[in-house]
Amino acid sequence: MKKLLIIFSFCLFFNATLDESNIDIELSITDTKTFEISWSVNIQDYEELILKINHNGTIEQFQIPTSAGSIEMCCYSDEVEVTILVLVTTSIELDPEECPAVNCYDFIQETYFNTKN
Repeated sequence: MKKLLIIFSFCLFFNATLDESNIDIELSITDTKTFEISWSVNIQDYEELILKINHNGTIEQFQIPTSAGSIEMCCYSDEVEVTILVLVTTSIELDPEECPAVNCYDFIQETYFNTKN
């Protein structure tokens, strides 16, 4: 019986790339302490969407469940910076000469973002 051995090499490149054309963010002020964030992400096969809010040096982070939507945020009295991160993982099959196993893959994680304030 022949055993299959798969080796997963994780090469994590945390080189975030600005992508204003595929990640759209709109901010609108509702009142003095409330604003609405609307977003639309046009990147397929993403792994995770993250909303980051930087307010007075404090960063809050939330997972976004959908690629398009809006949410009203409360209790931010000063200027805020809003960033949406899109995490994408791709796999590349390695050349058999580079790996002693039957199948070898290299996983590359890429991060795309857009920021508004």
